[in-house]
Amino acid sequence: MPWIAFNRSGITRAGIVSRHPGGEPVTARVCAFACIVFIACHRPTEVHGLYVNQDSSGVFFPCDDPKTVVLIKDAALMTRYRAVAAANEPVLVRLRGVKGHGGSIYGGARIFDVQQILEVRPRVSGECPGVAQPVAPLLRQHTE
Repeated sequence: MPWIAFNRSGITRAGIVSRHPGGEPVTARVCAFACIVFIACHRPTEVHGLYVNQDSSGVFFPCDDPKTVVLIKDAALMTRYRAVAAANEPVLVRLRGVKGHGGSIYGGARIFDVQQILEVRPRVSGECPGVAQPVAPLLRQHTE
């Protein structure tokens, strides 16, 4: 059934909203479903791995996926990193936040939006074996 809204100057809006037998507009149901899906897909996740920060850009290497590089831009994490780490050395971090992708829908960089910093400490021998072992030397070579 079409609906039309009037004000003093004439018609302001017009459109068609289909209704299902219960009487609730279908568009409201679709919108509610889309909101639930969006929220469910962006729930906070806890991750742990190695973090290195250089020139205000942070790089995170998850312990459970050594071939993945995740970009993190977070001022609080950068500050905590600089207080704990020696020059460009990886530290172990535990973070809570939302995973995402930057750039194109067909690819692009993985990003992580930090909501809570759970732990930042120097890496102990044997933690995250095989993850980011050569990171510090590579970063020094890259900047020289």
